[in-house]
Amino acid sequence: MVAASQIGSPLRREHGPTRTRARTQTRTGRCPRPAVVAAASALAILAGARPAQTEEAPLVLPLPNECAMEFRFVPIGAEGLSPLAGRRTFLGRLGNNNFDENWTASVIGGAFHTGPGGRELGQWGLFMGVVEVTEEQYYSIVEPARKVRSKKPVTELSYFDVQEFIERLNEHLYKQRNRAELLPAHDGCLGFLRLPTEPEWEFCARGGASVPREVFEKDYPYAGAVEEYENFKRGGSVARLLEAGRKKPGPAGLCDMLGNVKEMTCTLYQVEYYQGRTGGFVVKGGCYTDPRDKIRAGSRAEYQFYNSQRDYQPSRSDQIGFRLVMACMVNASITSYQELEKAWAEYLESPLRKGSPAHLGTSGSSLTRATAGLTQAQDLVKQIRSSIGVDNARATVLLDQLGQNFGGIIEDTNKAKVEKIAGRLETASLVFADIFTLTESLATQREQYEKLKELRRETAERVLAIIETNEQKRTRWIAYYGERMEDACQDEEEWVLKGWGEFAPRLDSLPSKFNFDRGQVEGLAALMREHLKIFLDLHSGRSRMSREDLLKKIETDILEKTKRV
Repeated sequence: MVAASQIGSPLRREHGPTRTRARTQTRTGRCPRPAVVAAASALAILAGARPAQTEEAPLVLPLPNECAMEFRFVPIGAEGLSPLAGRRTFLGRLGNNNFDENWTASVIGGAFHTGPGGRELGQWGLFMGVVEVTEEQYYSIVEPARKVRSKKPVTELSYFDVQEFIERLNEHLYKQRNRAELLPAHDGCLGFLRLPTEPEWEFCARGGASVPREVFEKDYPYAGAVEEYENFKRGGSVARLLEAGRKKPGPAGLCDMLGNVKEMTCTLYQVEYYQGRTGGFVVKGGCYTDPRDKIRAGSRAEYQFYNSQRDYQPSRSDQIGFRLVMACMVNASITSYQELEKAWAEYLESPLRKGSPAHLGTSGSSLTRATAGLTQAQDLVKQIRSSIGVDNARATVLLDQLGQNFGGIIEDTNKAKVEKIAGRLETASLVFADIFTLTESLATQREQYEKLKELRRETAERVLAIIETNEQKRTRWIAYYGERMEDACQDEEEWVLKGWGEFAPRLDSLPSKFNFDRGQVEGLAALMREHLKIFLDLHSGRSRMSREDLLKKIETDILEKTKRV
């Protein structure tokens, strides 16, 4: 992300709000949070008074020109106050297999469990802006002398304009003499404003933890008609941008999340949300010119930082605005860091971590992914049971998703077999290489002994003791090599041979580890392949060779290969 301080040029607006936008609008039917009350609360805070707070009370931040900005605390619904507490959530559109809104699991965490002045909230959550940032709020920070009174969302700003506004707004808040009473904090570190991430935005747009799962998974979380909550283009009506908060608030207490204007996030666009190619920034939701089918929580689009159609000037649009979220440092202090350290071990074993994209992406184990996939499949079965007889269409979607889950589990289980066998063969190869190296050392030590035994008997005896020790070590290593090869042959022969195919290219690393030449590596590989065939024959019953005879053969093969009999 490009911070405002990195841009190197002052903020410019070559276009102010239109006369229509500058006029004060009526507030009939708005989201129930009058600006007069907000401004009065903010002024009271500036004067040193603390407004009465309840769990549902909005966070009110004072701005110049008697303006204010409101934020609603949205709990994430995680258990406990662990610094690693989180909630499993989803992004995209349920049942959609297209690349643009593919249904994707995620985990969301909160920023605070205390409000302004250290008031305990009892759970982790987010302070999300109740409405999009308005022209009145924007110009109160950027050009306070203009005293703009438009309540419409501010648009036609570049990403960089927004970042500089955020920087100036944070500076304004930090200059307040009673900032500790004004801003929430975590472990002594005051919060700061920024654009929300895509998961934060979508979690709040879906209603957060305040709605049941079947509602959360819908395109929008509203009980009534969509037009009661969102501004969009209906039929032949004229598309018109409305004042922020004119419509009803959603379940999380937020207004205009899915309509009126599309909203910027601080997330960079990736097709699969958290992996793959990275491009522009993500814009969420629909706007006043969109039809109803575009008004949904999972709606996302990639937006360019620079407009290629306008000589690569910073991109702006009259359909895109933004709202802010209050955030805080994760490692806010030494104490925070120590608490994370203490919580980490328990978190690694938690169901939340084991089912998270981060765990699946970094575990390196297909078997782990298969286990997590099975857990998700079981969860889908529970949902299907609760859906059948209530919503058969949703049950059909869940069944399709369940089939995909089981297909993924089978694929990951097969990969796990191959990985397991290849890993055992790799271990065996390293032991085998050590045996080769030790055998060559033994040959050199025997030559030394033959030279010394007549001239320096004491020295010769010490060399002989070393030889005996190394011979015992080689015997143990050969037995261990046999055990690893035997372990690799426990699965069906088809999978063992696939494991060999996965492992064989890894032999190319042996020269750097053991100072082998290409001929030695090829000889070692040929012997291992021969031994593998014998172990497979033993495992299948095609051979009657005893294990002892096989270990003797391995030792003979090594001696012959090193040409030191």
